Amino acid sequence: MLSSRTIIYLAAFACPTPHCGAADRADLVEQLQHLRPLPRIAPALKQSIIASLPRDGEVKSLTAENRRKIQSVLPVLSLHGRQTDYLFKVVESPQARVAIHARFVVLVTDTALRLLTSDQLQALVAHEIGHDYVWEEYEDARDRHDWRRVRELELFCDAVAVYTLTRIGVPASTLIDALRTMVASDERNGFVADTTRDSHPSLIERSRFSRELTERLSVVGH
Repeated sequence: MLSSRTIIYLAAFACPTPHCGAADRADLVEQLQHLRPLPRIAPALKQSIIASLPRDGEVKSLTAENRRKIQSVLPVLSLHGRQTDYLFKVVESPQARVAIHARFVVLVTDTALRLLTSDQLQALVAHEIGHDYVWEEYEDARDRHDWRRVRELELFCDAVAVYTLTRIGVPASTLIDALRTMVASDERNGFVADTTRDSHPSLIERSRFSRELTERLSVVGH
């Protein structure tokens, strides 16, 4: 569970409210530095989930470049103790997407894999790992159609990504670059974002949040 001060801080970016104080920002940094161990998934459950995945649309033949991109994610997984737990699936889709299913299946569309750099893929996978830390909270908020809470949790996942990137030596701005790359691709291909739920903060909000958190992490790191 996120602390109340962290939630208030995230809400400042997820909703049009004034900035919160530095104490709330410091509380978020403290939580990032002491993330709890992620729960392990029972082998039998993993096998059941894998067996249930659709086979249609899966890309099984990858170029050497795309295999290299996927391999580049290993430092991200290792930082969170997930180097042997996650399963990557590349699927056909004209939309640029990276998502996580059942806590351990990372779905990457072939469009996203083609467009993203290795660093950008690392950033987006780190964001998806963030979902693993707040899985129950996120599912509960989505089931209740509490989109404000969902936006706050999306920002926490961004925070996990920013923290991860700084730890592995990748510019934290790579996360926003990756998101912009995917949005631009979808717009070119005629896909309009669904704004009826407003389940994600705007790119402007996410960029501001990322910059502020990066500055705070750089201060703590010195």
